[in-house]
Amino acid sequence: MKLILTRLTAVIVITSLMLATACEINKKKELNTFNTEVKEEINEILSGLNFRGTILIAQGDKTYITSRGEYSDNDLMYPIGSITKVFTSVAIMKLQEDGALNLDDKLSKYIPEMKHADSITIRNLLSHRSGIPRDVLKFFDLGNNIEGSKRMYKYGSEHYSDMSRSEFNNIIVSGDFELLSDPNDRFFYSNFGYVLLGIVIERVSEKSYMEYLDEIIFKPLNIEDIGFWENSEKDKYARSIYYNEEELYATRKFGHLVTQSAGGLYATAESLLQFAKALQTNQILQSKSFEEMTTRIDGYYGLGIMIDLKGNYFHFGTFSSFSSMLKIYKETNNTIIILMNDIDSRKLSVVEDQILKVINQENQ
Repeated sequence: MKLILTRLTAVIVITSLMLATACEINKKKELNTFNTEVKEEINEILSGLNFRGTILIAQGDKTYITSRGEYSDNDLMYPIGSITKVFTSVAIMKLQEDGALNLDDKLSKYIPEMKHADSITIRNLLSHRSGIPRDVLKFFDLGNNIEGSKRMYKYGSEHYSDMSRSEFNNIIVSGDFELLSDPNDRFFYSNFGYVLLGIVIERVSEKSYMEYLDEIIFKPLNIEDIGFWENSEKDKYARSIYYNEEELYATRKFGHLVTQSAGGLYATAESLLQFAKALQTNQILQSKSFEEMTTRIDGYYGLGIMIDLKGNYFHFGTFSSFSSMLKIYKETNNTIIILMNDIDSRKLSVVEDQILKVINQENQ
C-alpha cells in the first residue's frame, strides 16, 4: 500500500510540475506578443484598407502575425519579388569574404561572352550603376498592368519555359543591347543586372543559386519555407486573386525561369523574419560586409538593399500580382514584413505608416 501511495504521490508531483511548466511557457508566449488592444487596432487598420495577405510585426522579442483575405494564410509562401535581391547581394558579399571574388572585379572575369562585360564591375551591378537596361527581353514591356502581365507570362511560358535555366541564361548573356549610361555614371534599376549576379554566383561557387543559398543561409540557420517555386508542392504557395489556374501555372512556370536571382524567391513571413534577424546579428556576414551593403551610394540604395534617411534597411518586391516589403528599423528594433495579394504596391507604404503609429504609441 505504501508503495502505491509513494508512486501516486510521485505521479501527482510530476504532473503538477508539467502543468506549472506548461503554464509558464504559455505565460511567456503571451508576454512575447503585443497586447490585445494593439492587435485589435492593427486588425481594424487592415480591414479598413481591404488588406489581403499576411503581415508580420516584430518588436524585440514580441511578434504578431496575421493573415486576411482570400488565398492568404500565415503558413503560405508568397512570391517576394525583388526582396530576392537582398539574398543575392548577401551571397556575393559572402563570396568576397571567402576570397572567391572581389566587388571591383570586371564582369568579363566571370561572364566573358557578354557584351559590355569589360566595362562593368560586380559593384556596378549590385548598386544598379552598370547602365544595363531594367529588363532585356522585349516582351516585358507588356507587363504594365494585370492584363499585360497575363499576356507576358503566357507568351513566356509558351516560348521559353521548356528550356533549362542554363539555356535561358545563354540567351540572356548573348543578348545585343546598349547601355543606358556609362558604368558608374548614374543609377538605373536593373533586374537584368541581378540575373547576371546570379550567374556569377553559380559560376564562382560551382553550385546552383539555391544550393549556394542553402549552404550559406538556409541550412546553417535552419530556415525553411523559402525557395524557388516547385510545381510538385503547389499547395504551399499563396494563390493570386487575379489569375485562374492556367494563368497562375504559366506565371509561376515562366516567372521562376526568368526572374531567378532578381526576384524569383518565395517565402513565408516567418522565414523572412529569421533571415532579417540573422542579418542584423552578423550570423551570415561579417559586420564589415553588412556595413558595406547598407551604405547609401545613390539616394536610398546601397548594395542590394535600400536605406532610408533614418538608416532603416528595406526592400520592396513585386511579382505578377503580388507586392511585398521587408523593413528593419535600426533604432527601434522593429521589423515589418508585408506579403500582399494585391497588385497595388502603393498600399505597402500606407499599411506600414499606419501600423507604425500603433506600435509606436504603445511604447510612449
